[in-house]
Amino acid sequence: MSNYPSDLHRTTFDTPTTNATAWLDATLGSVVPAQCHSHNDYWRDYPLFSGLAAGCTGTEADVYLSDDGRDLLVGHKRASTSAEKTLRSMYLEPLFQMLQHRNSGNVSRSADAQAQGIFKTDPSEPLVLLIDVKEKPDIIWPIVLRQLEPFRRSQFLTRYEATAGVDEPGQIVPGPLTVVGSGELDLESLATIGQVLFGFSRHQMEKLRDQIRSAKERGLVVRYWGVPGWPLNYRDYIWMTLRDEGVKVLNVDEVKEVSAPWTSGYLKCVVAMIVISCCAVLFFTIGAFIQYRRVRSVTLR
Repeated sequence: MSNYPSDLHRTTFDTPTTNATAWLDATLGSVVPAQCHSHNDYWRDYPLFSGLAAGCTGTEADVYLSDDGRDLLVGHKRASTSAEKTLRSMYLEPLFQMLQHRNSGNVSRSADAQAQGIFKTDPSEPLVLLIDVKEKPDIIWPIVLRQLEPFRRSQFLTRYEATAGVDEPGQIVPGPLTVVGSGELDLESLATIGQVLFGFSRHQMEKLRDQIRSAKERGLVVRYWGVPGWPLNYRDYIWMTLRDEGVKVLNVDEVKEVSAPWTSGYLKCVVAMIVISCCAVLFFTIGAFIQYRRVRSVTLR
């Protein structure tokens, strides 16, 4: 038996990965899903499971091609990958086990009915798996599709279905797992909001709202990457602004903190610091001027 951190609850099975269904029943039964994304999830003590235990509805894996070209390795950099840490073993296999377990008693589910999701408290809440392709997308993405085939056959994936009419638009059919492909796309100039240390400017707010509105019109969910983790009230100020403007998923590194009470009053602190800094500069300038006058007076004498 192993001792697990508090966010996973202590259980009597070997590891979460090899006992995904037992962990699902022991831990996620009362967890309420939160609109947060487990950023760099593979760095956690228990990838996938730590984020789910905190209620995160999004997780991610950076993938590289294995040396033999047959599998996908998970890691932040290629140098940190190993043959044991694969997309299939760390994410796809446990997710498939859990989804099968959630839907095992639903034998009468029709072909059009949505399968139940990971979270028992809200079975309709999908989990987003972001797969960040770090190299050779023309080789890696077909492997991703092959490894997702069991999910597709079981109708566990969110999917796009074309309609019979040639000129008619298709529709997005929701599933308990939404897979998002990502990679080295040059969207820097389009998406970046920029530094907001002194609060969101009018231009930044207009850009933020335009991006959110544009995404909603296309049926997309917005998530912003690069939110600073410190100071805490600075991070919480950005989180609250994004939430109030309609961002549905927050990008988080510390998954426990997103469900804790957020601090407020960041802008008041900024104003206070500016006032204090200006006063300090003013006092220093006055002091330096007085000292200069004294030295000059002594010299003239």
